[in-house]
Formats: sequence, structure tokens, C-alpha cells
Amino acid sequence: MKKLLVCMATMGAICACAEPTDGFFWPEGWYHHLTTFQSQLRFWEGNEVPSDGGVAYWLGPQAGDITFGSSVTLRGLDFGNVKVANGSNADHPRILTTGLTLAGDDAFIRGTGRGTSTSGKDRYALVNATVSGTGANTLTIRGPGSLTVNTPFANFGTVVLGGGDAIVTATSGRLLATGGTTALRGGFLRWAPSLAAGASASASLGAVTYGKGHGVLQWAKGNGDSATLTVDSLTSEGAGSTLWIRPSGGMSALGDTEKLMVTTPPALVNGILDPGLVTRDETVESMPLSFLTYDAANGVVPYPAASLVPGRAWRRS
Repeated sequence: MKKLLVCMATMGAICACAEPTDGFFWPEGWYHHLTTFQSQLRFWEGNEVPSDGGVAYWLGPQAGDITFGSSVTLRGLDFGNVKVANGSNADHPRILTTGLTLAGDDAFIRGTGRGTSTSGKDRYALVNATVSGTGANTLTIRGPGSLTVNTPFANFGTVVLGGGDAIVTATSGRLLATGGTTALRGGFLRWAPSLAAGASASASLGAVTYGKGHGVLQWAKGNGDSATLTVDSLTSEGAGSTLWIRPSGGMSALGDTEKLMVTTPPALVNGILDPGLVTRDETVESMPLSFLTYDAANGVVPYPAASLVPGRAWRRS
């Protein structure tokens, strides 16, 4: 694979420069967008869009939007350390228009570090168009950065949260991906619907698994009355698997204004869900993690501390 860096020689002009990586470089203060990926980056692979497992890297301190106007297949997108900015009433960078396929079981997207607006609002790179898989492959969201997923991924067998944050702001429907399994393996999945006062939200995730790496599942009603997240199933991937169930309203909200419902609930042992599933009352300093149980009407709820048998040791299978 020829490895080139796309850079700006002069304002409004794009040139190809030899570098040890495939990528794009937006110099500081340059907010120009790549409105047609295929035509504006022809230098990258000898006048051809890469089709052999290339990775698109954002290498500079800033980045504009990138539009995939027709079919392009890559292995991954890495937003690097670009500073997310706001201009023309929108956050940048964004992935725009359907046309991008990420192929292979090592397909990935790596998010950005946060940027802030003048109001102090956190800002992250955005996925505003469908990014597709090849039918059964795995997509991993990885790295320490964050990504806002406004349009669900499609045609992947599994979407893995392997690091960083994935923020979903939709108020209804299927979140994160249109099908397949969502696997939390160290990443932080946040459902943050924008609700007006008095409003409610209800959304789903499909089948969910959790593995090693201390994953986190968080959701919030915000200014609304309630937010209910429904998953088809909630399954451990084996020994050492953990998941922190973290409603934004704390333990008092879990099962009340912020519900996690499971269509096929996991089995209870002595009234407790898998001890790898935990929650914690963050309103109390140094409060330890708590076990969880399941209630048919209210979903996942904290296991009453008073019901624990003194002296009984809980051990993961």
C-alpha cells in the first residue's frame, strides 16, 4: 500500500506528501471540509480510493467533515487527537452521507478527545451517516477518545465498546446499531436523550454481552420524567466479565425514573444477578459497589443490602 499524507500547501489547495502513514492533515485554523472523499483524495492510492484495508487517520490538531459520496471500503477511521470545533451551527468533524463500509473483524473507529464550546459543553466527533459492515463482521470502538453516534451502525454482527466513550442521543428506536450484538469490553456506552421537561424516552439495544475490562452502561432522563432502556438479553462472556450499570440519577433512579428492562432476563442465584453486574450509589462518598436483582415490573434494580446473608462469600464462577 502506498502511504501518503494529505495536507494543505496553500489555502484551498490539496497536495500529496510522502509520510509513513495513510491520513489527512488539517492545519490549525483550517476548517475546510472534504465534500467528496473520492475526488479530493485521489492522490492517496495512486489515483484510486484505497480498497485494500486502508485506515483513514486524522493527523492534525483540527479536522473538517468528510463526505463519502459513493461506495468506499476501509478498515478503520482514527480521529486521532483533533480538537472538535463548532462552526456554522454544527460540530466538526462529522462523517456525512452513506457510502462507507468498514470491512474485516478488526474494523474500528477511534474517537477524539473532547472539545468545548464557549458555553463549556463537551463536544466530540460525530457519526451522522450510516457506517456499514459486511454482514457479520465486528466493529470495535476503541481508544481513549469519545464518539457521538447519531446514526446507528448497520450490517455488523457485533459492535464492541472496547475503550473510550460512545454517546447516543436518539430518543427512541434501536440505539448504536440496527442489528447484531452490542459487546461492552471496557468501553463506556452512554445513552443521553435530549428530553424536554415532562417528556419520556424509550429505546432498545438488542442483545448485550459484557466481558473483561470494566465496561459501563449509563443512561439519563435529563430534564425529562423518565428514560427506559430495553435490551433483548444481558449475558456474561465468561470468568472475569464485569459491567457497571450506572443510571445518571443514581441507585434511587434505577428501576424508577431510569429503567433497564431485559426481555429475557438472566437467571437469579439466591435472588441476585451475576455478581459481575454491579451498581453504586455515587451520591454517598466511598459507597461500595452493590449487587443487582431483577424485578418483572421495574427491571434491573439494586439488591437490598438487608437481604444479604452475613458471612456468605460470593465467588464468580
